[in-house]
Amino acid sequence: MRRWLLEHPLFFCLPVQAAVLLHRLSALPMWGDEDASLARAALSSDALLAALHGNVHPPLYALLLRGWLALPWEAPALLRARALSALLVLLATVALTRTWLRPVAPHTRAWFLAVWTLSPALLLYGRMARSYSLQLLLGPLALWLGWRCLQQPGVGAALAYATVVALLLYTHYLPGLAVLAAVALLAAWRLATTREPRWLVPLLVPPLAVALASLAWLPLLDTAVRRVGAATPALVFGHRWLDAGAGLAFTAVSFTVGEMLRPWMVMLAAPLAAGIAVLLWRAARRPPPWAALLLLTAVIAAAGALQWVSVPFVAGRLLFLLPFLLLLLVDGGAQMPRLRAAVCLGLLCMSLAATQAYFARAGFLNKAYVIPVRAIARTIRAHTQGAPRLVLDHHSTNLTPLRRYLPRRAQVLFLVDEASAATAAALADAPGGRPVWLVRAAHDTSPGGLSERIEAAWAARCRLGRRRFVPYGALDHALMALAGWPQQPTHAIELVALRCPPAGAPQRP
Repeated sequence: MRRWLLEHPLFFCLPVQAAVLLHRLSALPMWGDEDASLARAALSSDALLAALHGNVHPPLYALLLRGWLALPWEAPALLRARALSALLVLLATVALTRTWLRPVAPHTRAWFLAVWTLSPALLLYGRMARSYSLQLLLGPLALWLGWRCLQQPGVGAALAYATVVALLLYTHYLPGLAVLAAVALLAAWRLATTREPRWLVPLLVPPLAVALASLAWLPLLDTAVRRVGAATPALVFGHRWLDAGAGLAFTAVSFTVGEMLRPWMVMLAAPLAAGIAVLLWRAARRPPPWAALLLLTAVIAAAGALQWVSVPFVAGRLLFLLPFLLLLLVDGGAQMPRLRAAVCLGLLCMSLAATQAYFARAGFLNKAYVIPVRAIARTIRAHTQGAPRLVLDHHSTNLTPLRRYLPRRAQVLFLVDEASAATAAALADAPGGRPVWLVRAAHDTSPGGLSERIEAAWAARCRLGRRRFVPYGALDHALMALAGWPQQPTHAIELVALRCPPAGAPQRP
């Protein structure tokens, strides 16, 4: 039986992974990017393509989600969208087994599938109504076909690789461009060092084929690349290089022990990290033949992710690299089976603890995933007569789903620039006794502290009420101190109520 399971691990791993990924799809509230996915999927095909013209996202995932939601299945759209993501992760598991895991030893494959099946990063990102799971399916497959194209240059192999890369580019630009550039750079290097004409095939055929397949979308790709190049993500540690290091460290934590950490898990993470470092060091000393391709892809993808998003969101953009980190880890321990077993068992224990924390909504390092938008909406509705008026700080936190739980006539102002800030500040002068609500992150990362300035302008004129959501824990406060935050708020989200007296009533001095 043991030998049979080693030879057919999917018979055990796939049902377990399906049970974990499909269990309580409503466990986490909808967050801003999921709201955007559902909003796009609700558009017609023409309207969807038009909407993405000014966006950094290509259309494949949105079109796929639109078709999936059109199937006759009675369930909320969010749960159906998350189920699609889970299904794509299962397909990614099958694809990895048929490609990258095929040549490895049975015990290495078994350990990989064990830590992969219960990976807390997959649990977090693999159920989101986002394109992460589709990237996870297509990214490693594109790398596999690119590697085969470099091993046996030929037009057929180049076209097969180009087809998957084109699909990946239509899913998300970052992994698609990273893979395409890495394969092209290696092909150029081999052409330069060997001067053999056969290397012209992997150097020229895939980019030309991808360009033809993406011809209608190339201007938008250029626009997206320019936008990313000019982006200035919010800094957590106050310096670009420090934030880059923190982003990579956060990704390493996410990919190994997960982003749902209870205090006792942090204590066990240190010795586990030492074991992981030893195994990865052994893998680096005896690198697999595809290590150069992976390294180039990872460097390019990480540079793009760090340029576009802040520290807590880098891991999601690099999720397609997760299987390679785990594969290097277990393969590096092939000559140290006892250490590998100890590290993998430690990872499995941490994964089970992270899974429990996930469903309990506890220990999340990124509070954006657990903001209770329904509870915030209930509070606003309970204390407002008529249509509520809201100001949402769109820089510090993405709370667009809040609109779904408010009356249709609710007036929502997104705080994005100086003009919207001036409009929001002027609400203190508006007549009437209805409150105006400011929904903001306690740690203001908006340009020039827009939320703080609006709140100060309001407080100078009228009485303010305040409610707080998503409490910070001891680990959060330790990270705040490490980041050098001048203040350490007790909660992540604040709901501020501006209550001006009715017209004709005496104003606050």
